[in-house]
Amino acid sequence: MLVREWLAPGGRIARCLPGFEPRPQQVAMAEAVAAAFGAGRHLAVEAGTGVGKTFAYLLPAIEQILAHGRRVVVSTHTIALQEQLIRKDVPFLQEALGEPFRAELVKGRQNYVSLRRLQGLSEKQNTLLPNLFLRDALHAVEDWAYRTEDGSLASLPQQPPLDVWEKVRSEHNNCLGRRCPTYDLCFYQRARRRADEAQLLVVNHALLMSDLLLRRSGASVLPDYELVIIDEAHTLEGVASDQLGVSVSAGQVQHVLAGLFNERTGKGLLATVGADEHRRAVVAAQSACSQFYDALAEWHRRHGRSNGRLVAVPPVANVLTPALERVVAALGPLQKELPREQDRYEVGAAAERAAELAAEVHSLLAQTEAEQVYWIEDGAEPRTGGGARRGGGDAARRISLCAAPLDVAGVLHELLFARLPSVVLTSATLAAAGDDRFEYLLARLGVVPPAPPPTARRRPPAPPADASARAARVDTLRLGSPFDFERQVTLHIETGLPDPSAAEFTPAACRAITHFLRQTEGRAFVLFTSYRMLGECVRTVREELEADGYTLLAQGEDRSPAQMLAQFRVTPRAAIFGTDSFWQGVDVVGEALSNVIIVKLPFAVPDRPTVEARIDLVRQRGGNPFNDYQLPEAVLKFRQGFGRLIRSRSDRGIVVLLDPRVVRKPYGRRFLDSLPPCRREVSERPW
Repeated sequence: MLVREWLAPGGRIARCLPGFEPRPQQVAMAEAVAAAFGAGRHLAVEAGTGVGKTFAYLLPAIEQILAHGRRVVVSTHTIALQEQLIRKDVPFLQEALGEPFRAELVKGRQNYVSLRRLQGLSEKQNTLLPNLFLRDALHAVEDWAYRTEDGSLASLPQQPPLDVWEKVRSEHNNCLGRRCPTYDLCFYQRARRRADEAQLLVVNHALLMSDLLLRRSGASVLPDYELVIIDEAHTLEGVASDQLGVSVSAGQVQHVLAGLFNERTGKGLLATVGADEHRRAVVAAQSACSQFYDALAEWHRRHGRSNGRLVAVPPVANVLTPALERVVAALGPLQKELPREQDRYEVGAAAERAAELAAEVHSLLAQTEAEQVYWIEDGAEPRTGGGARRGGGDAARRISLCAAPLDVAGVLHELLFARLPSVVLTSATLAAAGDDRFEYLLARLGVVPPAPPPTARRRPPAPPADASARAARVDTLRLGSPFDFERQVTLHIETGLPDPSAAEFTPAACRAITHFLRQTEGRAFVLFTSYRMLGECVRTVREELEADGYTLLAQGEDRSPAQMLAQFRVTPRAAIFGTDSFWQGVDVVGEALSNVIIVKLPFAVPDRPTVEARIDLVRQRGGNPFNDYQLPEAVLKFRQGFGRLIRSRSDRGIVVLLDPRVVRKPYGRRFLDSLPPCRREVSERPW
């Protein structure tokens, strides 16, 4: 087996990597991946931090490419891991192995600038862009576009406003193909040709899901492939749910319509190419949009549930869908009459988007899809103490109609696991408590065929002949971390705080947070499960700690998570107060992060519409919502939060748990048992 030879002491990897140390866990994972690929089986591997899982799955992938000419897709959740793979790991292996193969980072089409659309916007900028700020942003994009190598949004020195980028990006419904005068220079087409020629494709989960869904209708985003590796696999269900869900806000609709014509400014696509009848249709749709969402908001204020979930169709007249359909009907004849091909495509693309919104609003309001949760969402951005809402004004107050599937297992099974011969799932956290074979996650992801509904289970039909064979095609492997957690980590369990449901918990937690931040001179993540409590704690501790030279970076204020992380890495005595974004997928190696404070066990808020609906679904199927859904989800997230601390052999630090339920409740043992062995200090001090 080539993989074992490559990873052997004195092998090709060792000769090119100074300080290389053979890791039995890495070899075991690499051999398991190679065996799964060879036998046409699925594999789930939990690989603890430090195993070196990227090499452990890349080497078997490269072996399949070189020996059998098979194309492999590697899908990740975070941009950081994609960049690591394509800029560091893959180039190293290409050089170390001395074998020719091509790898490509594949991005969604809308990440690329369209030179034709850029030229068109430049020509009509005074008509299409209502102010100098947007025109200056356009000029910055132009300066970049004619010197960039890849033409992707990520390489822009400064991200442009959406009002500019959406008018210059590449779009499938606004593409002239080979008739385009800039076809040979087109960044997206060049990227697609590179992907067609590559044997190893690096993508994100959202792009993989888009490709899988398109293949239902005979189309695709990616060239054909046989093997898939899904890293950060614990995030796949959430991404799939987002991709399969729908959300339409008043702001989205008005934004599309304003791009056609803005009555106040006189700007928009139809300002020069349309007649009064077209502009009147757009203005009428804008009025219908305001009327519809105002009525929806008023009904929700008077009669809606506090969490926004819609358990029945709201009695609000859908005046928006017909108004949008009238816009589409008006644009059809106009599109055919326009002399310039570029204008025809711009009008056609706008009409298509208006038609999509009309259909989505109808579906959301009528609740046409089964096993979906529907809800109304307040568009106000979360705000912690001391910061203003980003986006302010109408954008912060607008509401959305939303829907998401309750269960993605069936779709994933059909599109991914039943279609491909071998899919490898890997992450540092696949196992919920007492779940060494990952039954919980494999069922949620549809790796095995989903169970039939309760009515079918009472009268079991004859299973398909190949059902048991499909179910048996999954292997599992759990590999611990080679790091010495007993030496590197101390877990502080604070049992003297009140129960988290008590009003006294937050003040006590603030006192404990202040104490432990002082103990490590900041250098900490403080992880919360809600913006509300995060804001209360920031307001309580900020003045005292900042007076002593600490820097508190709170999620929901003026910085993005990426900006917070960049500042945290270079700022002494800094602490990040974060929610979901900082529980997983964030790496800070070294002393900059020496303390992770977990304020509460990360149970999802039970009245969140998606969580509440999934609890109802588990109950309808005869299960126990707490044991079958809420607890496993919380344990997986807890393990992710703990895992933020130790990212290398030299890291040291403490993890502090402020939730006394971990020792007071029977289920608390499942959280503690899910962690690697480490020193534990249990304190009963009252806070």
